Amino acid sequence: NTCTTESNENDCYVKDNDSGNDNGNIVTPWKVNRISRLGVDYDKVIAKFGSTRLSHDLIKKIETTIQQPVHYFIRRGIFFSHRDLEQILTAYEQNKPFYLYTGRGPPSEAMHLGHLVPFIMT
Repeated sequence: NTCTTESNENDCYVKDNDSGNDNGNIVTPWKVNRISRLGVDYDKVIAKFGSTRLSHDLIKKIETTIQQPVHYFIRRGIFFSHRDLEQILTAYEQNKPFYLYTGRGPPSEAMHLGHLVPFIMT
């Protein structure tokens, strides 16, 4: 099952290992709670959410396309996966219109530091 914005929280729960022992870690689109000293297995998160890791080649293609270095969030690995980025780059190269939806609307009454990331990036 791939987690989407229409999924409920239980569908998007990422376990740390195949034995089903989650070591107390919870990763969903709505929260990340790391208890295990081993940290979160982001390869499993990528698989569960149906995204693709940003490759070195794709980052180079972005830099070639925009003719400048990528944002430091990408260089430092803060943004490490994507969905459909190749299609967006192709549209950009062909001067075709496209839009990005970042989901930056706060889910609670107050914004917090995590809400700043999309504002800084876009």
